[in-house]
Amino acid sequence: MEFDNDDEPEVQDVTDWLLVRHGVRSQFSREVVAAGTEFLQTGERFHVYHVVGHRTGATAESRWWAEEELARADLADETHVAVVSQCLQEAEREAVTLAPWQRRGWLDEAIDWAEVALERPVLEAQSLKSDSGGAVVMLETDAGTTYLKMVGPSSTREAALLRCLAARCPGRVPELIAHDRSRGWFLTRSLGDPLVSTLSRTDAACQAAATLATMQRALLENEHELRTLRLPEAAIDLLPEQVDSLLHETETVTFGRFGLTATELDVFASLRGDLVDACRRLALLGPSGLEHGDFHLGNLCERDGQPAILDWTDATLSHPFLTPFTGLLDGEPPELRARVLAAYLGPWRGFATPEELAETLRLAEWLAPLHLAIGRWRELKRCVPTSRWELRDGAPYFLRCFLDQPATRSGQHRATVTP
Repeated sequence: MEFDNDDEPEVQDVTDWLLVRHGVRSQFSREVVAAGTEFLQTGERFHVYHVVGHRTGATAESRWWAEEELARADLADETHVAVVSQCLQEAEREAVTLAPWQRRGWLDEAIDWAEVALERPVLEAQSLKSDSGGAVVMLETDAGTTYLKMVGPSSTREAALLRCLAARCPGRVPELIAHDRSRGWFLTRSLGDPLVSTLSRTDAACQAAATLATMQRALLENEHELRTLRLPEAAIDLLPEQVDSLLHETETVTFGRFGLTATELDVFASLRGDLVDACRRLALLGPSGLEHGDFHLGNLCERDGQPAILDWTDATLSHPFLTPFTGLLDGEPPELRARVLAAYLGPWRGFATPEELAETLRLAEWLAPLHLAIGRWRELKRCVPTSRWELRDGAPYFLRCFLDQPATRSGQHRATVTP
């Protein structure tokens, strides 16, 4: 089944179609592009689905293809033949080309493990996400909904963080049910409906921002506990050197539609001194703490009338004030941004003077795109080769966001409060 951006079915639509048409249960594995092409240039991509369980349920008219049958394939577009061939070849050497959650059979094993942990059979499994960063599958049992997540080695950090946050802020993060360290799997209980289904966007964002700040401050007051979580270090005072290293990878930062020009690289060079000064000031205005990394409305649920925050995979040990600018405020009008940021600052009262808190937030807003660019660059460097195309736009996109900020263009990024 092929589709384009204008008429894109949900993953569930495709798995339902495969079940009805071909009698097989399937799970979304990954997106692919044809070898030698880039998705953003061609606008065309393909989804790969893996069969869950045995093939015996396939309908009589269904056929299983192997590489040798492609020569006889009656496909109008040779690109499609190339993509199928590429996927079949990858499957033969999937241990080195695919992430663990993109390989055949992993979900069958994971469901077996989940049934033991839950002490009941899984009645239905629905793939919600599978990309370069991991996979999330919703499992239905007679006792309700749970979520199976696979993120590889980082699962140990995320599981430890969930335990810590659940102890300090009960009900504000998913409840961890089970964790398999060796395979990078963990199970969490369903929290509730999306926050935006019960509140307006503005109220949801304000309540979530205040909840996040409360959690961050609670952890900041116990630095030893925070350090034992072994979150990736992203200290703000190291950001200038990290940006230098990224900018030296010319092929990475000039790639694709967001790639930087030579003139724009010169702008970065001219801002280097301001960047060092801003990072120094921000570091003095507050110690490293919990930074979520992907804080947006899609990662917020409602639990007992209060916000709960999902998906801590990208959490780092960095300046906590960076978090409101990692997705929650993207594209929002100035009046909403002002309300959300005021709500975020509420739990921080007493931590510093109002002027220092405002300055901290202003500096964090200016530097957040660079923090995100470094994060995407790290993901690109550690992902499997077949997923690189998903991530190549990340670093140049956020570098461009930094340059496009009004504060960068106007020079208003320069600090006004001296700690």
